Amino acid sequence: MEGFLRWFSSLSYQDPNIQEHTHGTNEARENSAAALFSLSMLDENKVLIGASNGIRPLVHLLQNGTIRGKKDAATALFNLSLNQTNKSRAIKAGIIPALLHLLEEKNLGMIDEALSIFLLLASHPEGRNEIGKLSFIKTLIDIHKKRDSQEQGMRPIGPSPAGVAQFIHHPSSTSVWCV
Repeated sequence: MEGFLRWFSSLSYQDPNIQEHTHGTNEARENSAAALFSLSMLDENKVLIGASNGIRPLVHLLQNGTIRGKKDAATALFNLSLNQTNKSRAIKAGIIPALLHLLEEKNLGMIDEALSIFLLLASHPEGRNEIGKLSFIKTLIDIHKKRDSQEQGMRPIGPSPAGVAQFIHHPSSTSVWCV
């Protein structure tokens, strides 16, 4: 794995291998996202992947991939966004509108993934600024209403839409998760 990381970190965005990750077949992009998902679990790899321009192609896959590709990209982006510098990179790569789209497309079944990433990005000043520019709060209210009507007494485990909205406005809040 260390050899792969050295190879990956030596690539530039103009390199044909990165271009394949960005412009290759869906299968090639999905395989790259799955590899980055696995690699992004280690802290030192988070830094290398972010510095090697690995975030922008993942955001592109999150916007345009198949369900499998979107799920792998979302998981990799969640892991990468645990690093403060990568939060800024993801925001600049356009992740916020892509996540809002995941929230609005309920048939994708990726609401929890999108909310979890939103929560990480909301802890960054650039993230709060970008989130504030979108119809995010209205979308959260719609999700919350739908979950309330569907679950009738069940409490989901994961980020609560109301908790995420509160966290965006009050980042020191701790009542984000439903348990």
